[in-house]
Amino acid sequence: MRVYLPATTTVLRRLVEEGALPGPHTVFAVTPQLRRFYELNDADADLEELEYAALLGAARASLRLIDNDPTAARRRVVVAADVPDDAVRPIDDADTDRGQRASRPTSGCRMSPAHTSTARTPRTTSGRR
Repeated sequence: MRVYLPATTTVLRRLVEEGALPGPHTVFAVTPQLRRFYELNDADADLEELEYAALLGAARASLRLIDNDPTAARRRVVVAADVPDDAVRPIDDADTDRGQRASRPTSGCRMSPAHTSTARTPRTTSGRR
């Protein structure tokens, strides 16, 4: 199962340095609940659109992590990983944005490149960047 792990630059640095993140983690994925939501709102949504919705859920969760990590750069970070289906279970919590709980550490999982938001270049008083 492809999951999207909300993170910060601090978490990403730890993943690169240590090669794994101890679990459990809140992750976002294309789940039956997400499919049902889109069946009601956009019946034509394909797998790519559903994966994008899961990635956006993780990006929103990353913002909450940034608020709690004063050392992290102010950029959203989402790490994509392929994990065994039995390593993930649904979370029944309205605050999780249809999230899942990954019960295993990330070691041994196939990781994809991380998605990060770009830093905004401040405008000068002349309006130039």
